[in-house]
Amino acid sequence: SEAAADLVEKGRQARLGDLPEPPDHQFVGRSRMLLQLERLLLQEKGQQENYAVIQGSGGMGKTAIAIELVRWLVRSDRFEQAVFISVESKNVQDVKGIIDSIGHQLLAKYSVTEYSERTDALQPIERALKDKATIVLFDNMESVLPDLEGNNPAGVADVTELLALCQTLLTASKTTRLVFTSRETLPAPFARAK
Repeated sequence: SEAAADLVEKGRQARLGDLPEPPDHQFVGRSRMLLQLERLLLQEKGQQENYAVIQGSGGMGKTAIAIELVRWLVRSDRFEQAVFISVESKNVQDVKGIIDSIGHQLLAKYSVTEYSERTDALQPIERALKDKATIVLFDNMESVLPDLEGNNPAGVADVTELLALCQTLLTASKTTRLVFTSRETLPAPFARAK
């Protein structure tokens, strides 16, 4: 029975992708916000939103809320799998790296380097999204937003390309949802914080 329990736990962890481990302390005091976000993403057909933006100042717990939301939605079987992307990570400095990270979390054997064209690299990811209801968390979006003069930060993914990728993920499957965390307002089409 111990081996069976280990197998079940490994399956649960695989469904959570690269989502960070929960903190040692319990998550307390944000149940209304979590419920509001859950309802936003899961309302009746025609009324639900396919994305949510958690926006606020640094240190307010945006990432903690988003991780707990995603963990709960997968644990309660509202979604079959999760993907976690921190866009400020050294591993995902461009959209190609982000695609590779998404592919690794969704598919057992995936490498973006096997594809010469971006559309070809996205095809297995789109099929995986069609197969399973997926929630994707993009954390720290403010790190890819242009400055006041419109200059993109050096060494990070281009926000226009990244938002186009996000739209591609949403159109791949009606059961895919995106959650963003950001200190700043995102550009269209994700400009409305929810």
